[in-house]
Amino acid sequence: MKSYSLFAFCAIAAFTFAACSKNIESTEEGNPDSGVKSVTLSINGVKMTKSQITEGDGSWLKASGISQLDIYFTTAGDVIQYSYRLSATENQDAWNAITSPTDNKIRFIGLDGVSRVYVVANSKSALLTKGANVSQISADLLQMYGTLENDDVLYAGADVDLSPIGNEVAGGVGDDIIEGGAEMAAQYYTAAVSIRPVISRLEIGKVSSLVSGSTKIQGEADQTWTVTWTGFQPKLTGIYMSDFYGTLAPVAPTTGDYFETPAGNMISGGVWEDAAGLRANLNVSPVTLYSNWSDNAYGNLFADEPGPDGESYVYFNGNGTTCVPFNFLVPFDVTSTAQSVSAASGFIAPKFHFQFEFDQAAIAGFDIVSIIDDKTTQEVQEGTELYDQLTAKLVFTTASTEGNIYYANVTGFVEDNSGTAGDAVTVAPNTIYRMSEVQINPFNMTGGTVSSDDYNIIVSVKVLEYNEVPVLPSFE
Repeated sequence: MKSYSLFAFCAIAAFTFAACSKNIESTEEGNPDSGVKSVTLSINGVKMTKSQITEGDGSWLKASGISQLDIYFTTAGDVIQYSYRLSATENQDAWNAITSPTDNKIRFIGLDGVSRVYVVANSKSALLTKGANVSQISADLLQMYGTLENDDVLYAGADVDLSPIGNEVAGGVGDDIIEGGAEMAAQYYTAAVSIRPVISRLEIGKVSSLVSGSTKIQGEADQTWTVTWTGFQPKLTGIYMSDFYGTLAPVAPTTGDYFETPAGNMISGGVWEDAAGLRANLNVSPVTLYSNWSDNAYGNLFADEPGPDGESYVYFNGNGTTCVPFNFLVPFDVTSTAQSVSAASGFIAPKFHFQFEFDQAAIAGFDIVSIIDDKTTQEVQEGTELYDQLTAKLVFTTASTEGNIYYANVTGFVEDNSGTAGDAVTVAPNTIYRMSEVQINPFNMTGGTVSSDDYNIIVSVKVLEYNEVPVLPSFE
């Protein structure tokens, strides 16, 4: 599979387990692990083969196909009793059965002392064996984000309450995996598992600044003023993510390596400063940032020179297969079979920071055209105390030792309803958030990555289910 930092789309798969054997044995009262079970596994609704991607930059395209399945049968205490890895090279007959359009079922016969099943797809780690606890399974943002060696998205799902049935599921079984012989199979059970990717993604489709425009400033009661400006063309030098997690144990679910948004300008030399407490191997592009820093100076983030588009100055404008991507981990209940699931309690959604260099030459071209009192239609005169108050946020001076560095911080999302802002969006797992455009105006600019709500940006996003919309994003 090719390497890249994205994955294209994801399908939620339903795994149905049914028991089969010749006899029914009684179980120890109150012990879900007792007895010998026989389980038939089938997979429905998942794209089991890797998609052939022909568009965009191959080094960044992410396919969501499943290349490997790890199946764990455990006790009620999550201690692994049986584990199987299915792929084109391991348990090939079972893998071929699972990926076949017909007879895509596998029968596991003679499973002793189990009551739970966990399914993990595309794990890069070694298969866990008998005696290990399934909670050892972990997801690493760096590995799943895409390097030359690690390019698969981890999926996870489970059923921890198998349901007993009285009849053997009908035929159509593609392969049998036998533990201890068919005569040992004594119980029939079913289980329903939906596997989901442990990553969500933000896609930025366009980044621009409003060169010429106006905004209203609210005063007391119903008093407002309209401030009009022109010549706002700072240089976009980087985009950064914070308030995210570096690792996730999906079975628990628990997160680790939390990178809290640092106060002030804590980005230096194109990366988060060490004082932010970030783990070194995650403080790299494209995991937490995209930046253009070289030769002790910032350059335009994107290779192509930005340019004007009407009243906007466009830094990046993707198309149907390109975007600026940020992947992040969201903990969720892996036992849920619902179409959509929420993030586990305590989850903090990531923040995104657009870094600009607004040098003295560019500042010289920035001009406040007018400030109009909306009630009286009178212009507020320059040099007055009111004028200074209303333009206090528009006075740009050196903000750091690196130069005139400023930030526009995205702290939340609303639904994009055909160009109009809708309800607030709560960030959830297994979801794509497609931001059609981030447009910066001078009132969004602040000297650090943490600021008051007055500066922060709430952007509109389209919320997409992975199993509905194929996306082939790339980034150069």
